[in-house]
Amino acid sequence: NPAVVTSTNHGLTNGQKIRITGVEGMTEVNIGTDTAYEVDNAGTHTFELKDTDSSAWGAWTAGGTAQVVANTVSGLDHLEGKEVEIVADGSHHTAVKVESGSITLTRYANKIHAGLYTNKILAPMPIIAGAQDGTAQGRQKKIGEVAIQFVDTFGCSIATDPDDEDTFEEIAFGDGTDPELFSGIKTDVDVKADYGPEGKIYLVQTLPLPIQVNAIVVKMVTYD
Repeated sequence: NPAVVTSTNHGLTNGQKIRITGVEGMTEVNIGTDTAYEVDNAGTHTFELKDTDSSAWGAWTAGGTAQVVANTVSGLDHLEGKEVEIVADGSHHTAVKVESGSITLTRYANKIHAGLYTNKILAPMPIIAGAQDGTAQGRQKKIGEVAIQFVDTFGCSIATDPDDEDTFEEIAFGDGTDPELFSGIKTDVDVKADYGPEGKIYLVQTLPLPIQVNAIVVKMVTYD
């Protein structure tokens, strides 16, 4: 008391915030994203966890990674007064307003990206299916379900009007602070579509996260 960590040539300095994960045996030292340890009395191969009493913890047996983290970002004077979107360690974070050139997150992260964002819209050509007596061009039709092939994607909505969020239908990709990118086919994706002559749909990425679409296959009803 206080806890002392041994790590060869760790390179940490006093006052830095860190997260420790992956320790076996002394699992009490592992922490999530809501808090962080402060480095104190840093030497070449050891450092203390400030105000941390580890005397009642279990015995260390293996493993452990110490990673520098932060929950504030400064130097954003050029975005003063604007609301910025944030990605923290690959996971979307609620948008935050820049005040006095900085932002404060609700959790700690090692890699933080912050900036202005606008929805990314994929607009395929109007979908023309067949009809009993020829083409469906100009006929009343309705898109029912859609199958979409994604590569390295997290987050997407399907819409019939990219400017009207009431037409958005979110495609589920999971959640959490450590999301995994999805590669594969999402089937039976519902669309909030009505009958009309065009048969248009849009894929909208409302989050500052990756999206790649390789194929779109629709089930359509044509009024013939």
